[in-house]
This record gives sequence, C-alpha cells and structure tokens, in this order.
Amino acid sequence: MKTKRLVLLVSIGMLSLVLFMLIINLTNPPAEIKRYVKFDNIKEYYGTSHIKIQGETNYENYHFIINDTEVKHSNVNNTFEINILVNPGTYNITMTNGTTVYGYKTIIVTELVCEQGQTKDCITTNQCDGKQTCKNNEWATCKTNPIICKPNTRTGCSLNSCEFGMKTCNQCGTSYSSCQPV
Repeated sequence: MKTKRLVLLVSIGMLSLVLFMLIINLTNPPAEIKRYVKFDNIKEYYGTSHIKIQGETNYENYHFIINDTEVKHSNVNNTFEINILVNPGTYNITMTNGTTVYGYKTIIVTELVCEQGQTKDCITTNQCDGKQTCKNNEWATCKTNPIICKPNTRTGCSLNSCEFGMKTCNQCGTSYSSCQPV
C-alpha cells in the first residue's frame, strides 16, 4: 500500500510539474523571430546601366519583382544579389512571397548627359574661352583656360624671318591674336 501511495504521489507531482510548465509556456510564448530586409549598394545610375542590387534578409521562400516582372536572384547565407541591365526609367523592386511584401525599393535611372571626366570647350560668364568637365553626370561650371598673358597687352612677334610685328593678348589673358605688321 505504501508503494502504491508513493507511486501515486510521484505521479501527481510529475503531473503538477507538467501542468506548471504548460501554464508558463502559454503565458510566456517564445519570442517571435524578428524578420528583416536590408538593401545595400543602391546608388544613382545613368544611361543604359548594369544594376547590381545586394542585401540581406532572414526571410525564406521569396522572390523579386521589378516592374511586374519576376527576376532571377542568387541567395546564399541570408544574402541576395540581383543583376539586371536597364535603360533610363523608374524601377520598382518588390521582395515578396506572392502574398506578403517583405521589402520595397525604387531605383531611378536617368539619361546619360556626359561621361565622367569628359571635357568640352565653353565660354565663361565674362566671355572668355574655357573648359567644362563632366562630374556625376553633369557639366561643371565653365572654368577659364589657363592665363598665359596680361589681358590687352601687346608683345613683339615674328611675321617671317625678316619682318617683325605685334600680337595682342585677348581680354581674358588666355591667348594672343595673330601677329600683325606694325
């Protein structure tokens, strides 16, 4: 009888412990996994561009839609990468599982105005010859060419091996007129 009572007490104790653990789990459910999407390497693009979008996420079973078209991507160890060739325009990139949107980015590709580092001749605001340089798809302010003489001064020059003349420095100091007989 003592053994039955001991078994019954142990069984009641074990049942109480299981009920206690169940109540704790119901009142304190495990923390939900925080989900995230992070897009990296998003920058300005010009002209027909090869766009590479990278990022990381801990979502599973997702795909990317760009302007209503699904695009291929690589997915390794919670990182993703998309490589596409685009023309100027606006591109809406959606990361989804088909019913829920996990992430969204918009990329604007603008017309290519000029190539980085390209130069062209120009006229400055004070009507002098200058150069412009392309920087970040825009023409920079026209800068005066290097000054080589004092503006509006005259200096001697050779017309041929026997005759000499004068040439005049232009109003900007950037060049001389042709040599003129005196």
